[in-house]
Amino acid sequence: SGIVYVRTRKEAELLAEFLKKNQLKNVDYFHAGLTTKEKNARQNLWNSSDNHVLISTNAFGMGIDKDNVRFVIHYSPAASLENYYQEIGRAGRDGKDSFAFMLWNKQELLNFDQILKNQTPNKAEFLKIISYLYSIFQVAEFELPEKTFQLNTLGIQNFTKLSKAKINNILNFLHNQEIIYYNENKSLSSLELFIKADEIDQLPQKDAHFIELLFRSISGITTHKVMFSEQQVSHKINISVPLIKERLKELQQKNYLEYIDGALSSIKFLRPRDERAVNSAYWKLFEHIQRNKIQKWEEMKFYVENNDYCKMKMILAYFGEKNSKNCGQCSVCEQNKQSIFGKNISQQIINLLAKKPATIEELSIQLSYHSKENILENLIFLLDSGKVRMLNFRTYELSH
Repeated sequence: SGIVYVRTRKEAELLAEFLKKNQLKNVDYFHAGLTTKEKNARQNLWNSSDNHVLISTNAFGMGIDKDNVRFVIHYSPAASLENYYQEIGRAGRDGKDSFAFMLWNKQELLNFDQILKNQTPNKAEFLKIISYLYSIFQVAEFELPEKTFQLNTLGIQNFTKLSKAKINNILNFLHNQEIIYYNENKSLSSLELFIKADEIDQLPQKDAHFIELLFRSISGITTHKVMFSEQQVSHKINISVPLIKERLKELQQKNYLEYIDGALSSIKFLRPRDERAVNSAYWKLFEHIQRNKIQKWEEMKFYVENNDYCKMKMILAYFGEKNSKNCGQCSVCEQNKQSIFGKNISQQIINLLAKKPATIEELSIQLSYHSKENILENLIFLLDSGKVRMLNFRTYELSH
């Protein structure tokens, strides 16, 4: 089993489709845009299989307890070392050999620099978005509405002239700080009728007829709020989905019902409107989070581009472990091994002893990519050839 991490939902879907077309059948994608049912089905299949691969955004991973993950591939660098270390840590929990790979190029790093820049609003833009939210839903100062509103992010873009990335960044911040509840995932729609069955005859004929159709096609609608699919209702009453949505919105304006379109984002305010907090505390916290995000990306870039230090040693140093040893397995350590093994061991010993006398233990530390037995064999050869002599019973030096 394995996991391939990608940045976006679209990337996950396209890569999974590409791999399937190239005869890799045990592949599927996973991201936050899936329904709960789809997520559970795909995660359960992956958990129960020994050879299934999930192409996923970082939405996949929390709570994973699968011990035989053989590889984790990052199709692009993670946004931070914390994320990267957590994600590669999902491989090899059974103690068997497992592998972590990261794919990257210089242009991709530059592209993500630009992505971060494009999704980070300044203070004026931050205040503009929040003010617009309160205005379109008519929320007064210190007011906290109880209802859930539907949110058209395209409408916000058109009005504010700001990018979708900046808008989503602000909305996600407000959601994470529990200032609003923001749901951008597609789901079933909900419907709650305020009209009782015995009141239908008092309505205009057009409205009464449509509500009667709803009664017959959606079970439970007469007693409580229900979740439903417009597509299924369309099949039952032979009316198109767009027309059903249009009629439901008309009836909502007349206060006959409350309709939430599952295909649109929704928002619910969790705290009263407080302009002073928005201008000060909220903005300062948002600004701090954005700066921290950029700093973490700069640290990730340094990790990716640096080829002088052991990769695992760099990660451990980032988390405060300063005296760790080289892992001997990462790309940098493997490159150093190839460099050392490409040279004659005897010549390496001569080069070290030319600097100062050394014991076999000291030579082993300096030549850590060779076994102690190989070093000893080469020392014996150098002793026999007269190039090296023993200074005492433990220490070797070059012959003069």
